[in-house]
Amino acid sequence: MLKSHDKKLLALWSIKVKENADFTCELCGKKSGTLNAHHYYGRKNRSTRYYLPNGICLCYTCHKGGTLSAHESPEWFRKEILKIRGNLWLKGLTNVWNKFIKPVYEIVLAYLNGERNDY
Repeated sequence: MLKSHDKKLLALWSIKVKENADFTCELCGKKSGTLNAHHYYGRKNRSTRYYLPNGICLCYTCHKGGTLSAHESPEWFRKEILKIRGNLWLKGLTNVWNKFIKPVYEIVLAYLNGERNDY
């Protein structure tokens, strides 16, 4: 996929992740300040890069800014988000990740725009 397409899809994915969380940090509940969309499985995993359930809306502190944050303490973060989202979410996410698909731009764009239900 072209880099310009990737940037466009990641920007749209980020907006949709925040919308799905009602523009609220999923860990601390903060609604103000800078909100970030964080990948549970990193962006390098192409099969889940644009998959909305792989996105978690976090405030700056919970994302990168605190000692206990997704980037500074990944093990803590994984335990906390699993408490919130549960085992079924992780199982569904893992099933998609295990498909090892390479997303096609047009399909992903339609998915993120709500024109397709499948990924």
